[in-house]
Amino acid sequence: YDYTPDDAIHGSGADAAGADGARGHLRLWPGGCSLSPSPSISAQDIGINRYRLTVWLHQQGLKYTEWIAQLRVEEAKRTIKAHPEWSNDAVARHCGFNERSLFRAFKKITGTTPAQYQQQCSGQ
Repeated sequence: YDYTPDDAIHGSGADAAGADGARGHLRLWPGGCSLSPSPSISAQDIGINRYRLTVWLHQQGLKYTEWIAQLRVEEAKRTIKAHPEWSNDAVARHCGFNERSLFRAFKKITGTTPAQYQQQCSGQ
């Protein structure tokens, strides 16, 4: 059975959250969603139960902390594009990182540093 976003959000008999339902957590950023360290709170923010979130993460081969890091890095990428004048520290704080952890997570997930990413964006 392939899960659809509607299954994830509305529970159409599916036992797991679809990718778009879980990614809905990111769409809530930053208004009303802090990317909590708690899977229960995150699942509630998305509008699904914790079990569905856990199953979806398992299907994706992700730990909750890895998923949160990915979401935070995606937000950092958007923030760097939207606010090129912001320092790395400001971007990090906005995304729930400290500057050093942003650098490590960003490099691990994207293969580039936040500063290199900003240079790539400004060159477009």
